[in-house]
Amino acid sequence: MSTAAPELPRIRPDLVIRCTGEGEYVVKCPADGSYFRMGEVEHFLLTQLDGQKSARSVRDAYKERFRERLGSSDLNEFLDAIKPLGLLELSESEQKLLRSMSSSNGTDDDEDSETGKRGRGSILFFRRNIFDPDRLLNALEPQLQFVWTRGFVVVTALMMFAALLVVWNSRHELVTTFSDGFRWETVTIVWITLILATTLHEFAHGLTCKHYGGEVREIGVLFALFTPCFYCNVTDAWLIPKKSHRLWVTLAGGYCDLCLWALAVFVWRLTVQDSLVNYVAWVILTVCGGRLFINLNPLLRMDGYYLLSDWLEIPNLRKRATDYWMQHVRWLLWGAARPHPVERGRALLIYGMLIWVFALVFLDLVFLGLFQFVSGQLGPLGLIFMLLLLFVALKRVFRGFFGGEFTIMIATRPQRTATWAFGTLGVLALLFLVPLPYVVNGNFEVRPGTRTEVHAPVSGFLRLVHREEGDRVTPDETIVELDVPDLGSQLKRKRAEVQEVEATLRRSRTGPRPEEVAEQRQRVKRSEGWSNLARQDLERARLSLQQDFIRLDQQVLQSDTELKYAVNSVNQAAKLYKLGALAGEQYRSEYKRYELSASQLAQAQATKKAREADGVRAAEAELARREKELEDTRATLSLLEAGSRPEDIEAETAKRTRLLEELKYLEDLKTKLQVRSLAAGVIATPRLKDRIGQLAEVGSLICVVEDMAVLRVEIHIPEEDVAGLQTGQSIELKARALPFDTFVAKVERIAPSASITPDKRQSTLTVYCYVANQGEKLKSGMTGVARVYRGHRPFGIILVHKALRYLRTEFWW
Repeated sequence: MSTAAPELPRIRPDLVIRCTGEGEYVVKCPADGSYFRMGEVEHFLLTQLDGQKSARSVRDAYKERFRERLGSSDLNEFLDAIKPLGLLELSESEQKLLRSMSSSNGTDDDEDSETGKRGRGSILFFRRNIFDPDRLLNALEPQLQFVWTRGFVVVTALMMFAALLVVWNSRHELVTTFSDGFRWETVTIVWITLILATTLHEFAHGLTCKHYGGEVREIGVLFALFTPCFYCNVTDAWLIPKKSHRLWVTLAGGYCDLCLWALAVFVWRLTVQDSLVNYVAWVILTVCGGRLFINLNPLLRMDGYYLLSDWLEIPNLRKRATDYWMQHVRWLLWGAARPHPVERGRALLIYGMLIWVFALVFLDLVFLGLFQFVSGQLGPLGLIFMLLLLFVALKRVFRGFFGGEFTIMIATRPQRTATWAFGTLGVLALLFLVPLPYVVNGNFEVRPGTRTEVHAPVSGFLRLVHREEGDRVTPDETIVELDVPDLGSQLKRKRAEVQEVEATLRRSRTGPRPEEVAEQRQRVKRSEGWSNLARQDLERARLSLQQDFIRLDQQVLQSDTELKYAVNSVNQAAKLYKLGALAGEQYRSEYKRYELSASQLAQAQATKKAREADGVRAAEAELARREKELEDTRATLSLLEAGSRPEDIEAETAKRTRLLEELKYLEDLKTKLQVRSLAAGVIATPRLKDRIGQLAEVGSLICVVEDMAVLRVEIHIPEEDVAGLQTGQSIELKARALPFDTFVAKVERIAPSASITPDKRQSTLTVYCYVANQGEKLKSGMTGVARVYRGHRPFGIILVHKALRYLRTEFWW
């Protein structure tokens, strides 16, 4: 009795299979959203699994199609390869077996695959679906057909190139804007810009995918490495036949960012600076420009990653690369079975290694930054929180690192276990038993061994400069010459004043000449004669005054008599005039004569009073003046006969001394016009000859002379590394300008107090040493890194000491 041949598994009826090229196919599993690329052979075998054909009929169809025989083992191997991919209808027992095998390998397809369930994730990658945009994209795509034309691409590409030229020409202004551009409102504008730009970015992906025939059923939000952003699921682009169309789907978002960036560049450049539009444009070009560097990073699950996946034509690149890398890690470290060669295995291996290393480095940097902040704010609680966070993140990164192979190695691979044990013990021995040089590093700055400042001894203008920067000078060598414009005239004037005082002093000491005394005596005699004549004139003036008084009295009497007669005449004329016996003209004539008589009497009386007031004052004044002259001549004669006073001689002597000191000071100034070097060395002041003609005030700095033979080095050691520093310890110096030269010195002295760094975050202690500058390679002001050797100590002890020091100082235990 014959039995029916056993049926092969059946493929899922909801699979979508598209041909993307000659002999290349993409299979989409709508249940979990995964995609797989297959060749023509795999596609033929997969389509034969309809649940009706037997293995024999499939092998016969294969032989008829490809003209070669397909063995049973080859068919079974193909079935075993596609079963874990979820392309076949499996029983519940088979599904449980596959899940147990997947768990034993340390993988979780749903969490790690970029095509798994959208509501799940990890601390490093989490995303959530928001809505289905298919209807919206179907409405927008016909309205934007011009975007996918060649003309639009050419115009926008030229615009981007022009914007790049504008940015390059304005790079200095753009960089300086960063220091002044961040204000409180910047955060709000940045968030609004991010939301709008990201929305346009993701819709560009979705619209392009829809334009080329793909489906877009998911738009949501994700957190990649603690960074919030939106996403648009366009994995259906794998079903687009043309590779160029698939690449355009991936590039659409970045291209949209570039268009926004170029437009913002032109707005920023053409609008008024510090205006609101200008500021918003600056924020947009900054945000979009920064997004491009992040979005095009192929190690993050963003556009750069999908672009690389499309270019390499490897679906599920991240998961496959991670799994392939971890298989090699387990093979190399724990002795697991060597991974089977796969198509493009080298690319998968390199990419898997890069994303694993990138995740470790990025995680360490984020952890260190958050650790310093949280531990400073929360203390031990912050430390515990960050350790838990690090544990969860590392668990994700190291998933599949062991895969149960470590336990298998201990149980079944004693040789490799022994190698690991001895290797671990050897590393511990190297860490804690082998002493290594215990060094502390610090930045240093070169100072001259001897620094001499040359100051202006007098105020003057620089007339000549004999030495320039870099010239070597010897002690007492002239460097510059000064010019005081009126110094020559001051010297001549002061010398003349000295000669005048010396002549006056000699005259005072010699006294008056005899001729002067005789002449003064004659002056006295003449003054006496003039005084006697003045007395005689006074007596004559008095007699004349008496006679004048008699004459004036008679004149007054005469005028009074005439006045009385005129009064009588006027009275008589008035009576006759009233009686009509006298004419009016005659009456007025009599009255006029009366007024003239009264006036003459008043004049005579005034003349007498004036003469009485004047008296002989002129003669008396003249007598007084001549008597004064007589007294003056007698006093002068007495002084001439007495000679010079000692006080006058002392005053003139003091004045002479003062003038001589002032003359000496001016002569010293003349000698100081040549400014000389006080020590041997090299001129360190730049552009000294450019100061010719400038005024140098007294005491102002003219130049600096530095001795470059022996240099003083100041090393700034962080405060946590100062323990164990002692004088005499060896130092190696590596200047940044001389990376291939090493200078050796010893600690000469240590500063007694620490100083705060400019950022006020840490204190440093200054260590001083001196270095012989052979060949004068080192220059004053150079910087570099110094190593101070503090003996030898095992590296493990150093690490433990630093950890304990940090814990005890930061958490007080």
